[in-house]
Amino acid sequence: MRIRAVFLDFDDTLGDRDAYVYPHYRQLLEQHARFANAEEEEAVLQQVMLWDELGNSPKHTIQQNLAQRYGIQIPFDMDAWWATIDYSNAVLLPDVEAVLQRLRDKGYRLGLITNGISRTQHQKVQVTGVDRYLDDVIVSGDLPYGKPDVRIYQLAMSHLQVEPQEAVMVGDTFMTDIIGALRAGMHAVWVQSRTRRPSQTRVRRIAGLGELEAALAELEAEN
Repeated sequence: MRIRAVFLDFDDTLGDRDAYVYPHYRQLLEQHARFANAEEEEAVLQQVMLWDELGNSPKHTIQQNLAQRYGIQIPFDMDAWWATIDYSNAVLLPDVEAVLQRLRDKGYRLGLITNGISRTQHQKVQVTGVDRYLDDVIVSGDLPYGKPDVRIYQLAMSHLQVEPQEAVMVGDTFMTDIIGALRAGMHAVWVQSRTRRPSQTRVRRIAGLGELEAALAELEAEN
């Protein structure tokens, strides 16, 4: 059966998350810590990016780690701070727009399914202009559930009027993007742009969106 709809995650699938998150952590540290030189600051910044775990780590955990490991005291709740961040600096990964345009030209319907705070996720979509390629945008912050709850995938498919076998989810996080889609009966493509960790899964893996069209062609050939 032909794939009719492609659903995509935002951060680290479409959006270059490191590019727009790193400056906020840097500003935070420069306001609340003192370093002997730029390299000492960078060492802590890189550790913070690791602790961030691609956005999957609660920010209060990072706050506790900064205090315990480096004696850096952030004088406010970092979870609350994170909810106020302005993402006017959000940018897309290379080739994203070109790939999305080609997918549209081929007749695929495109939807976004992203976890996160409603305001910040919608801002990223609007700032990057990616919404002009999308037929639907679903943000978990607008709902009482998020990925990997199968209901968010079912809602997305109902919006684009497709059956699970006609839909594919593309994302970088297996525990949310991929396993949730599989539980909903959809196809899935796992984006591993940072590192290709060992895996026993038969789910298709791509290094970036530039490889998505070939993965879709292979899925359709199998079905």
